[in-house]
Amino acid sequence: MGTGPFKFVKWDFDKELIFEKNKNYRNKDKNGNTLPYLDGVKITFTQSSETEFLDFQNGKYDYHEPSSETYDQITDANGVLLDAQNKSYTLNKQPWLQTVFFGMNQSPELPGGKDGPFLNNKKLRQALNYAIDKDKIMKYVLKNRGLAAVNGPLPDGMPGFNPDIKGYTFDKVKAKQLLTEAGYPDGKGLNLVLVTGNEEIQKTIAIAVQEQLREFGINLQLDQMLQATMISKQEDGVFPFWRASWGADYYDPENFMALFYSKNITPKGPNRVGYSNPVVDKMYEDALRITNFDERKKIYDEMQKIVIEDAVWLNLYYNQKIYLLQKNIEGFYVDGLNIINLKYTKKN
Repeated sequence: MGTGPFKFVKWDFDKELIFEKNKNYRNKDKNGNTLPYLDGVKITFTQSSETEFLDFQNGKYDYHEPSSETYDQITDANGVLLDAQNKSYTLNKQPWLQTVFFGMNQSPELPGGKDGPFLNNKKLRQALNYAIDKDKIMKYVLKNRGLAAVNGPLPDGMPGFNPDIKGYTFDKVKAKQLLTEAGYPDGKGLNLVLVTGNEEIQKTIAIAVQEQLREFGINLQLDQMLQATMISKQEDGVFPFWRASWGADYYDPENFMALFYSKNITPKGPNRVGYSNPVVDKMYEDALRITNFDERKKIYDEMQKIVIEDAVWLNLYYNQKIYLLQKNIEGFYVDGLNIINLKYTKKN
């Protein structure tokens, strides 16, 4: 039973998922018309993104999420759709409340913390944050698929996001100085392994980072594995250094701040870098007891400043949702939690 605008009809596993209009849906638009406008929705599953894109171009589908390869083919150097006026579809970008970062394991209790160089070495973590030129990665690798994460862990578009909170930006002088203070002058003796998933874009970003760190004398090896395997192993705390991300489950900054609470250190919770700071713990607990959002935001702002200073994450970018939509579709909306809302969608 449900009360939504559509109701389930059929799920043919790995082939298609079909919904039809809920004729008993009570909501109406501002003019009194019955919602939803669509008679139904069919979601098709394909094994090849390239084949799906060709079918999309031929009008078989109304919505398509392009692969990295397809995105590169249809956009210019700035990520703008080529020959847009003559296309039957539009390229859409909107905030996806997800921060992509490199995890640096800092726990003496986790295998990755014991085996890696980041435990009790804040200056090393800070040095790596200064050493990565995120703007270059956004422009030349991602072609503006997202925004450089130059603020705190909260992504742009998230309630509580504060543009006045400043994170790390590329600074060659500071990076070299901190590397020396961390015990690795000119990168000597620092050998890192960065674990990523098997998505092509993850590999491409990792190669760019490898090249940037080489300029500081840092030897970075890349280890690519199946995405599902990497996610499972990161929860076991086995990686010293790996590609990670966190996307909002609900519209509240607490959803991100929970990742810096020591009682949430993996496997108990989502604090997979093993960060522990009693000051941050107290602030997090204090904020949970406050219902006024503005008052909680003040606490979360201060928490972000501390975790930035502690260089808990190596923030890379705030992700965006990228999708193609046929021009005859109106009222289509994907929210920041990556949920598609078709209640007001029309197909002309």
